[in-house]
Amino acid sequence: MKLRRGLQVSLLLLFVIIVAACAQRAVPDGELEAARGQYSPEVKNGAWLYVDFGCVRCHGLGGRGRDLLPASGPSLVSAEFKKTFPKGAEFDGALLQMIKNGAIIEKDGVASMPAWNSILSDEEIGDIVAYIRAGLPNLNVPVSGTRTGQEIYTSFACTKCHGPLGTGGIRNQAASSPSHQIIPKIGGPGFKQKFGSREMVRSVVLHGRLVDQGRPGVVYMPAWGKIGTAAEIDILVEYIWNSSGE
Repeated sequence: MKLRRGLQVSLLLLFVIIVAACAQRAVPDGELEAARGQYSPEVKNGAWLYVDFGCVRCHGLGGRGRDLLPASGPSLVSAEFKKTFPKGAEFDGALLQMIKNGAIIEKDGVASMPAWNSILSDEEIGDIVAYIRAGLPNLNVPVSGTRTGQEIYTSFACTKCHGPLGTGGIRNQAASSPSHQIIPKIGGPGFKQKFGSREMVRSVVLHGRLVDQGRPGVVYMPAWGKIGTAAEIDILVEYIWNSSGE
């Protein structure tokens, strides 16, 4: 009797292990391609833009945001978000405008979302909205690593506003002051003289820099101090400072 009971327990444990292993298996390429085929071109492009323009750094993979990291951006899949932005053309338009114009989510430059007005087209922002409305599915878009300064510079989407190091930024069309209508370049001749020290660079990365007091539609520097880790900030600051060409 004891032997039979022991055998039953062993078989039950083996069954549980097999089920767990099947549940955790990697999704075969064929199944992943089939899943991708369920989504529109707009959703697929939105998935790429969501990663490429750094949305994933604040709102996270799957859009879970603060559900995973308290200091990160708000969840895009929470009941609160769905209540604020229920599905419908009117609310899709409101969501598009928020992405376009930016939002001071927290005061004092903490975790603020920049305006993408001058950087992304309305069509591209619409694709991101479509991706959000689809539930931010995993479409296997590669996410940049954060081990080196160049990887972090790319992952934080610094290139989208400032361009590659030393090349200069894009136009900030909605800024009222001519001095702010071109997003400044990072690195290159004169950079160290302008900023004076690593600590000044670190301060801007940590706390961001508002332009026109964060007026809607004006591109400003978001604060990365509550989103990037201390190690990532250190590596990024060294990369910027040492890549100035001086």
